[in-house]
Amino acid sequence: MLDANVGDHGLSTQDRAWLHARAAGQPIAAYREPTLADLSAVESLPRTYIACTGDPQVPLPRPASRSSEAGHWPMATKPAGLAALLSRIATVPGG
Repeated sequence: MLDANVGDHGLSTQDRAWLHARAAGQPIAAYREPTLADLSAVESLPRTYIACTGDPQVPLPRPASRSSEAGHWPMATKPAGLAALLSRIATVPGG
């Protein structure tokens, strides 16, 4: 599934092996099941979106997002940068 649907996104042979050993497929129901009609209960929760700017398949990020100069799999291709970004978001107000 990884090879058929995503493209290389800068993945090395080692990155692909790492992902194949650890990744799980996305359940198809996530794409087929409708979301709740009323999301007002979650609208007030704080959230941050991380957009991987090297991923041509991802639409423009929502407001208040952070960006990572990585493709679709930053945990494999840019793990230190992703960890630093997540740490900054978690520890600094406004990230």
